[in-house]
Amino acid sequence: MNAILHEDCEAFVLTNEAIEVHLSYLRPAVEALGGKIDQLNKKLDDKLDEFNRKFDDRLGEVNRKLDDKLDELNRKFDDKLGEVNRKLDDKLGEVNRKLDDKLDEFNRKFDDKLDEVNNKIDQRDRDHIDRFSRIQASLDGLKWFLSSAAVLASGVSIAHSLGWI
Repeated sequence: MNAILHEDCEAFVLTNEAIEVHLSYLRPAVEALGGKIDQLNKKLDDKLDEFNRKFDDRLGEVNRKLDDKLDELNRKFDDKLGEVNRKLDDKLGEVNRKLDDKLDEFNRKFDDKLDEVNNKIDQRDRDHIDRFSRIQASLDGLKWFLSSAAVLASGVSIAHSLGWI
């Protein structure tokens, strides 16, 4: 062995020349390994590119299938939602018709009651007008009677003053 013993330490120490000789033996192996690593990197890059291409193709296919399924589900959902909307519209239309019928019936009954009340009020107004007319006529007759009595009393008083009576 080409080593020397260092006095402060018990470990063997190689000389620079020995290290250089060993390195000269290792250099071709390391360079060969570098070439093989480059070849492996190229093969690995090619494999990764191929894998990425296949993966992208497969992913695109899966995306298309998924899009087709989602489109189909959306169509089915839209169809079902449209059917539910039609049913709700029909039910709401039926409820509206029933409410309109009930409101029309209520309005007819209410109008009939209002007409009945208005007729009663009109009859009472006519009765009151008739009664007031008779009272007015009675008052007018009483005025004529009183004014005639006053004229008669004046005539009697004048006749009495003149001694005719």
